[in-house]
Amino acid sequence: MLKKGGVEVQFNWIFVFVAGALIFALIIGFVNRQVKTSEKKVAGRLVRDLNTIVTQSSVSAGKSDSVDLPQDIRLICDAENDSCSKTGCASKIEVSNGNVPTEALTIFSAPQIKKGKLRTWTQGWSVPFRVMNFVYLSEPRTKFVFVGDDPLLQELHDDMPEGTSKLATSTPTVTNNNILRLVYIGGVPNLLTGLKHASDREITALNIKPDDGANYGDIVFYKKVGSEMRRIGQSKYVGKSLLFGAIYSTEVLSYECGYRKALVRLQKIAQIYLKKAQKLVSAGTACSQYSQMKELVVEIYDVADELDIEQSQEISQNSKELKSKNHELKIRSCPTLY
Repeated sequence: MLKKGGVEVQFNWIFVFVAGALIFALIIGFVNRQVKTSEKKVAGRLVRDLNTIVTQSSVSAGKSDSVDLPQDIRLICDAENDSCSKTGCASKIEVSNGNVPTEALTIFSAPQIKKGKLRTWTQGWSVPFRVMNFVYLSEPRTKFVFVGDDPLLQELHDDMPEGTSKLATSTPTVTNNNILRLVYIGGVPNLLTGLKHASDREITALNIKPDDGANYGDIVFYKKVGSEMRRIGQSKYVGKSLLFGAIYSTEVLSYECGYRKALVRLQKIAQIYLKKAQKLVSAGTACSQYSQMKELVVEIYDVADELDIEQSQEISQNSKELKSKNHELKIRSCPTLY
C-alpha cells in the first residue's frame, strides 16, 4: 500500500504532465493561428500591390515591376457569364489557408505561379475610348518565345517590357529550367525536336490568327502532351492588350474570364459615352457625326452587356469606325466624343 507522500508525488507528476500538455497545445494553436494570419496578409498585400500598380498605370501606361512572392499562388477565375455581376466576375488569388477576391481586377496569368519573384506589367485597353487597365503576371523563368518572322510577332516581342525573358526565333530550346510560352501566327504549332523531352508543364503555345492585325482575330491555345502539342481551346481578341492577355494566359478559361471582366467594365464606360453622345446630338451643332457615333456606342454597349466574346468582331469594327469619326471631329474643330 502506497504511503500518503508517494501518492502526492505521483499526483504532482500527473498534474505537471497535464498542465504541460495544455500549455503546449495552447502554444501550437497560437502559432498555427499566427501562420494562417500571416498567409492571409501575404495574399492581401499582393492584391494591394496589384491595385497600386493598376492605379499608377492610369498615369503612366506600360508600368512593369518585379516583387517578392513569399508563397506559391493560384489564380482562380470563373469564366461563366452567370458568375459575373456589375462589379466583375468571380475570381480570387489563393494561397495556403487563405484567399482574396479579385473580381474587380482583370489579371492575365498562368493558373499557378511559384514563390520567388513575381513579374508584373500593366497595359491599358481602349475600344477606342479608355476602358480599363490589365495586369499581366509571370514567373521570371517563364520565357516568351515568338516563333517565326511575321512582323506582328516582332512587334509583340518588342512591346513586351524590358526585363521580361523573351526571344524572337525559329528554333526555341529549353535552357536553364525555362517554362516556354510559344507564340505562333497561322498554322498548327509543331513541337520542335529540341522540346520533345521537356516536361509537359514547361511547354504551352498560342496560335494567333489575325483578321485585322493586332486589332482583331482568333486565338488557339495549346499545351504539350507527350510528344505533341494538343489544342485545348479557342477564343478571340480585340486590341493588342487583349492579345497580350492571351499570351500571358496558358488556359483559355482563365483568359476568357479576364475578357468578360473587361466587358463588364466596357458596359459601364460605354454608358458614360452614350450619355455624352446624346447630349451632343441634342445640342444641335453643325457637326453631323454625333447621331452615327451614338449608334456605334449603342452597338458596343449591347455586345458588352451580353458578355458575348463571339461578337468581338463587332466591337472591333465599331471601335475603328468610332475612332475615325472622332478624328474627323477633331480636324473640323468640333467637340469630340472622347
